[in-house]
Amino acid sequence: MPVFATQNERRPAAIEAASLTGPFRDFYDYWRSKRTDGAVPLRADLAVLADLPRLAPHMVVVEALSDGSFRFRLVGSALVKTMRRDLTSRRIDASVYGDGAAGIVAALRSVVSSGAPWINRHKVGWDGAASSAAEMLICPVSTDGRAVDQVVGLTRFTPTAGFGARGTGGVALEESVQVRD
Repeated sequence: MPVFATQNERRPAAIEAASLTGPFRDFYDYWRSKRTDGAVPLRADLAVLADLPRLAPHMVVVEALSDGSFRFRLVGSALVKTMRRDLTSRRIDASVYGDGAAGIVAALRSVVSSGAPWINRHKVGWDGAASSAAEMLICPVSTDGRAVDQVVGLTRFTPTAGFGARGTGGVALEESVQVRD
């Protein structure tokens, strides 16, 4: 079930957490349960593999670097299979996302600067893979308890037609909205 409105419906500036369903709701509730006194959770407190093993293959951990860029720290096995490449340790830039890199980086910066979860919707056409739509719940975490320096995300792919035909690659960010309690 898509998180976002259809093309003919008005799109909200934010999504209420109560409207999240399925795995997105499960992960959001898990992330929220790890918060202490309203602060973002510590990365060390998230044990998705042990606590939510069915979601782990669909997860990413992204590191915010001091130069303002981002790098994948971990990419789940289901994502590697779908994308037909492992992006672990790769920077998030045009070599990975084509012309859509700037939108992806801007969305990640929104999570880091707000300290709040966001949901993004993308059109995706990975090299050699079928076109798809992707929805991603991205949640901020901290490794030191002071600053948001990583983002943990859950991704869901849905096959589509017409964008990024096989062999062309690329990502287009369509929408990015904050999740509010």
